Amino acid sequence: MRPGLEAKVKAEELFTPADYFSVVLFYKVMKEKNEELPEILPKRTDFDDAPLELAEGLDGIIHSMVNEFDKNKIDPRNKEVNIGDLNIFTFIMHDPILKQAIGNVAIQVFMRDDRVDHDTAIELAQEALPVLMGDFQERFLPNLLHRTLPQLYREMDKRSIEQSDALEMLKPRVKFIGYEPVIKHGFKVGQELNIGLDFTEPVYDTYMSDDSPKSDLDSMFG
Repeated sequence: MRPGLEAKVKAEELFTPADYFSVVLFYKVMKEKNEELPEILPKRTDFDDAPLELAEGLDGIIHSMVNEFDKNKIDPRNKEVNIGDLNIFTFIMHDPILKQAIGNVAIQVFMRDDRVDHDTAIELAQEALPVLMGDFQERFLPNLLHRTLPQLYREMDKRSIEQSDALEMLKPRVKFIGYEPVIKHGFKVGQELNIGLDFTEPVYDTYMSDDSPKSDLDSMFG
């Protein structure tokens, strides 16, 4: 590394939660071949003013996760399945555009936090990229899965819908992203990220019974 720069980049501490969502935003914009990249989301964003492309990018990842489960004949409601052992993120991790999106976000993050010039930020981002790629796969994507897919599978159970039909019939999409207070012993001790999904009513819903089997989804998804 060029003299004067830190010898070691603490990449695991580099991205805030908002920065990971910025990666999804950049990934969506770049997939659409938009040459003008947006600004990264503010560190302490409440997501109220986040661009629509962020929600659409999350929709695409969630749908791809469900397709991976269905393609590999995996039902997360099966208690014998260990989601942490499954390699279901290749659909995005092998996409070179994701690597570019993470790199572009990292450049802006270094310029924001370390107040370095653009050329220095590029050099720092290149060094941090392998760790940031690993964190996106091992931390952000599983976290997204844990916070969204249980909602979908509960709706599937409620409507007696098979996994192979879920995307077509329920059309899940992100309704909101925000923070909810964490309460312990009557006191607020922090905030927890919440991603809410919206579903389309199946056309045959009035003919279905509500007496469908229940599953312990929360224990599966953490």
